[in-house]
Amino acid sequence: MEVQLPKIKTVRVMLAGMTAQQESVFKMAFKMHNTTCYETVSPSDGSVVPDLVLADTDAEGGFELWKELAERYKDIPVAVCSEKVPDSEVPYLPKPIRFETLFPMLRKLLQGENVYGKSFIAPADRSAKNKRECAAYGYDTPV
Repeated sequence: MEVQLPKIKTVRVMLAGMTAQQESVFKMAFKMHNTTCYETVSPSDGSVVPDLVLADTDAEGGFELWKELAERYKDIPVAVCSEKVPDSEVPYLPKPIRFETLFPMLRKLLQGENVYGKSFIAPADRSAKNKRECAAYGYDTPV
């Protein structure tokens, strides 16, 4: 009797406008996930079309980068990854990103959900001290 293992879907994610540290945290999280295989795609590799694009818009020129990517990849979600809620209705991954909520949010983004605009009520801002304390206990992992 031959045992067939279920096929694991591979999701190609482009990380744009992120620091090397941010990319490393995402890659580590992707390796730890066991029901979906997440593979990162480089923005410079034009031969591979991603399934999802995460663009960090907190850096200088980040929103312009997001606009460029949204224009280039019209048929896939190009999400804003930011501490600030976007002014327009766009796919949105709020920061700080927590490991326990990352994958459900990515799944929603891939399904066309998590589109927020001005009406989205972001979690209350934490003081810098609270952010450090939360990070020390592993509650939030800023990306």
